[in-house]
Amino acid sequence: MPEKFGSRPVRAVIFDFDGTLVDSYEHLHRGIIKGMEKHSKLGRNGLEQWKKEFTLSGFWKRMNWDSFIKEAHERAGIKLSNKELLGLRKKIEAAEDEEGYHSTFYSDVKPSLEHLNEKGLILSVSSFSNKNRLLSRLSTEGLIDYFDTELIYGREDSRDRSQRLQLLLDKLKAKGIKPNECLLVGDMPSDALAGLSKGTQVVVVRRKVNGKYIIPKKSFAGFEGKSLVFIDSLKELLEKFK
Repeated sequence: MPEKFGSRPVRAVIFDFDGTLVDSYEHLHRGIIKGMEKHSKLGRNGLEQWKKEFTLSGFWKRMNWDSFIKEAHERAGIKLSNKELLGLRKKIEAAEDEEGYHSTFYSDVKPSLEHLNEKGLILSVSSFSNKNRLLSRLSTEGLIDYFDTELIYGREDSRDRSQRLQLLLDKLKAKGIKPNECLLVGDMPSDALAGLSKGTQVVVVRRKVNGKYIIPKKSFAGFEGKSLVFIDSLKELLEKFK
C-alpha cells in the first residue's frame, strides 16, 4: 500500500544529494574556486575580481556551467572556443567533486532513510554530482542499502536536471509507479521546477549554513500557486507522512 504524504499517496522518494542529504555547500564552493584558480584563463586580477563576486551566498545561482564559465571569461575580455569551454568545465567539475568527497551527511539523514525504508518506500537519488561520488559516499556512510542502486542517477546519466529526472521516472514507471506517486525532495528552485514539470510531488528542504538559510525563500517566488511543501529538516518530512 502507498504511504500518504498529506492526502496524496507516495510509493517512491527521489532525493537530490548536495544540500539535501549532504552538507556540501561550502565544500563545493571551495572546489569551484580551486578549479578556477588552477585552470581558468582569467589571470590574477580577473580571478580576484571573480572571487569577490562568487560568494557562498550566491553559489546556488550557478545552474549552467557553460554560461557560468563563459561569462566569467568574457568579463575579463577572453573568448573561449567550444572545445576550450568543455575542457575547462570538466576540470572545474573534477575539482568540485574532489572537495565534495570531504562533505558530511546531515545528522537527520540516516534515521529518516531508515524510517522511510521501513515504510516500504522505494528510495532513489537524482543528482548533478559524479555518480561514483554518490555511490562511494552512500557506501562509506552505510546508507547504500536504503536505496535501489539502479535508481541512483548522476550527471553521467544526463547533465540536464529535467532529463535526468525523466530517466529515473521512466525506470520507476517500469516498476508500476506513476510520477504523481513520487515525492521529489530537493533544495534548489531548479529541483522544484523539474519535479513540478514532471508531475511529481515536491518538497523543498531549506538547509542553513552558519545559522542562515543558504537559499532565500524569495528565490521560489515564481512558484506561487504550486503545491510546494517547505521544510527545514528531514525530520519534518517524516512528520508529514500519515
